Amino acid sequence: MTTLHMIASSAHSRSGMSDCLSLLGPDDAVVLIEEGVLALSQPGMDILQSLKTHLGSGDHLYFVRDHLVARGLSDDIAGWQAIDMDRLVDLHCEFDKSLTWY
Repeated sequence: MTTLHMIASSAHSRSGMSDCLSLLGPDDAVVLIEEGVLALSQPGMDILQSLKTHLGSGDHLYFVRDHLVARGLSDDIAGWQAIDMDRLVDLHCEFDKSLTWY
Protein backbone atom coordinates (compact mmCIF):
# COMPACT_ATOMS: atom_id res chain seq x y z
CA MET A 1 0.00 0.00 0.00
CA THR A 2 1.49 3.35 -1.06
CA THR A 3 1.27 6.53 0.98
CA LEU A 4 1.49 10.20 0.09
CA HIS A 5 3.21 11.94 3.03
CA MET A 6 2.54 15.66 3.31
CA ILE A 7 4.86 17.51 5.67
CA ALA A 8 3.33 20.76 6.88
CA SER A 9 5.67 21.73 9.70
CA SER A 10 9.12 23.19 9.81
CA ALA A 11 11.87 20.73 10.60
CA HIS A 12 13.13 23.26 13.16
CA SER A 13 9.95 23.46 15.22
CA ARG A 14 8.42 20.00 15.12
CA SER A 15 9.32 16.39 14.44
CA GLY A 16 7.04 15.84 11.41
CA MET A 17 9.90 15.15 9.02
CA SER A 18 11.64 12.65 11.24
CA ASP A 19 8.32 10.98 12.12
CA CYS A 20 7.54 10.71 8.42
CA LEU A 21 10.92 9.15 7.73
CA SER A 22 10.26 6.41 10.26
CA LEU A 23 7.15 5.27 8.32
CA LEU A 24 8.26 6.04 4.77
CA GLY A 25 8.01 3.12 2.37
CA PRO A 26 10.07 2.72 -0.83
CA ASP A 27 7.08 3.44 -3.10
CA ASP A 28 5.75 6.37 -1.07
CA ALA A 29 6.04 10.06 -1.93
CA VAL A 30 6.72 13.19 0.11
CA VAL A 31 5.18 16.62 -0.49
CA LEU A 32 6.38 19.63 1.47
CA ILE A 33 3.49 22.03 2.11
CA GLU A 34 2.87 25.11 4.24
CA GLU A 35 5.76 25.60 6.72
CA GLY A 36 7.35 22.33 5.57
CA VAL A 37 8.73 24.10 2.50
CA LEU A 38 11.05 26.12 4.73
CA ALA A 39 13.35 23.11 4.95
CA LEU A 40 14.19 23.70 1.28
CA SER A 41 15.88 26.97 2.18
CA GLN A 42 18.61 24.81 3.75
CA PRO A 43 19.15 22.04 1.16
CA GLY A 44 22.00 20.48 3.16
CA MET A 45 19.73 19.56 6.08
CA ASP A 46 20.30 15.98 7.17
CA ILE A 47 16.59 15.17 7.17
CA LEU A 48 16.20 16.26 3.52
CA GLN A 49 19.17 14.11 2.57
CA SER A 50 17.63 11.18 4.46
CA LEU A 51 14.34 11.59 2.60
CA LYS A 52 16.17 11.63 -0.74
CA THR A 53 18.27 8.61 0.20
CA HIS A 54 15.27 6.64 1.42
CA LEU A 55 13.21 7.22 -1.73
CA GLY A 56 16.19 6.75 -4.04
CA SER A 57 15.38 9.50 -6.53
CA GLY A 58 13.58 12.78 -6.96
CA ASP A 59 10.63 11.07 -8.64
CA HIS A 60 8.63 11.11 -5.42
CA LEU A 61 9.85 14.33 -3.82
CA TYR A 62 7.57 17.34 -4.28
CA PHE A 63 6.86 20.77 -2.87
CA VAL A 64 3.97 23.16 -3.45
CA ARG A 65 5.45 26.03 -5.46
CA ASP A 66 2.98 28.66 -4.21
CA HIS A 67 3.79 27.82 -0.58
CA LEU A 68 7.52 28.29 -1.25
CA VAL A 69 7.12 31.52 -3.23
CA ALA A 70 4.77 32.93 -0.56
CA ARG A 71 7.66 32.61 1.88
CA GLY A 72 10.02 34.52 -0.39
CA LEU A 73 12.10 31.51 -1.42
CA SER A 74 13.33 30.49 -4.87
CA ASP A 75 11.51 27.58 -6.47
CA ASP A 76 14.59 26.13 -8.20
CA ILE A 77 15.33 23.25 -5.83
CA ALA A 78 17.54 20.42 -7.09
CA GLY A 79 16.06 16.97 -6.61
CA TRP A 80 12.56 18.20 -5.76
CA GLN A 81 9.64 18.76 -8.14
CA ALA A 82 7.56 21.92 -7.87
CA ILE A 83 3.83 21.24 -8.10
CA ASP A 84 0.64 23.27 -8.01
CA MET A 85 -2.55 22.48 -6.10
CA ASP A 86 -4.09 20.65 -9.09
CA ARG A 87 -1.13 18.27 -9.14
CA LEU A 88 -1.44 17.79 -5.38
CA VAL A 89 -5.03 16.64 -5.87
CA ASP A 90 -3.86 14.27 -8.62
CA LEU A 91 -1.24 12.81 -6.28
CA HIS A 92 -3.93 12.08 -3.70
CA CYS A 93 -5.68 9.96 -6.33
CA GLU A 94 -2.47 8.13 -7.33
CA PHE A 95 -1.65 6.86 -3.83
CA ASP A 96 -3.62 4.45 -1.66
CA LYS A 97 -3.67 6.78 1.33
CA SER A 98 -2.23 10.04 2.60
CA LEU A 99 -0.81 11.26 5.89
CA THR A 100 -0.18 14.85 6.93
CA TRP A 101 2.65 15.48 9.37
CA TYR A 102 2.46 18.57 11.60
